[in-house]
Amino acid sequence: MIDLDHVLLYQARRLVNGANTHHLKGLIFHYEQAVSLHNERWPKYKTYNRGPELELRLFVIQEGMREFCGWA
Repeated sequence: MIDLDHVLLYQARRLVNGANTHHLKGLIFHYEQAVSLHNERWPKYKTYNRGPELELRLFVIQEGMREFCGWA
C-alpha cells in the first residue's frame, strides 16, 4: 500500500497560480490517481507507477528554486 505524500500535495497546491493552474492540477490529479489505482489493486496497476509522483516532485522543486532564487 502506498500513502499519499501530504506534504508534497500541500507544497504543490501552494504553488497554484493563474499561469499554471491547469498543468499543476493535472499533475496532482495524476499522482493521486496513480496511488489510488495501485491501492485498489487494479490489475494493470499492481506495480506502483512512480512517474506521476516524480513529475509532481520535479515541478515543486523547480518552482521552489525559482522562488528562492528570485527567477522569473
